[in-house]
Amino acid sequence: MNSPKKRRSKRRRLPSTRETVLLHLRWGWWLLAVFGLLGMLLDSFHGFQQTFYLADDVPFRRPLWMSAHVSGVVLGIVNISFAASLDRFSASGVVRVRSSLGLITASVAMPSGLFLAGLFLHDDRPGTGLLLFYMGALLLVSSLALMARAWTKS
Repeated sequence: MNSPKKRRSKRRRLPSTRETVLLHLRWGWWLLAVFGLLGMLLDSFHGFQQTFYLADDVPFRRPLWMSAHVSGVVLGIVNISFAASLDRFSASGVVRVRSSLGLITASVAMPSGLFLAGLFLHDDRPGTGLLLFYMGALLLVSSLALMARAWTKS
């Protein structure tokens, strides 16, 4: 029979606040770098009049890819802001980890969903990648609400 000491050792350790701060700083700066580069790439597609980007048969590609770029940059800033303000919250470890995971997942899902929706257009309609975007948006809102609730309790 397992003793209580053995059962406790099987539980995973929650990351510390410092580890979470470093994780979000890394994510934020990488998101800014990657999606800043994507913005420059999209500008070059526009400048060099690339038909796969500007053609009349793909009218939604350009706004969807620009939205992917913008959401990636904004989520990079949100990650950095989250990291900068994490020490000010009195959130429990579970709330901190849940909001952190939700924010990171949203940072991947939202820009990816917009990019995929623009990549796979269906008869002048955005592709099903928008579902990924909406799931990421729900995760983002829930993560931010968790932290806002933790802020009001402090």
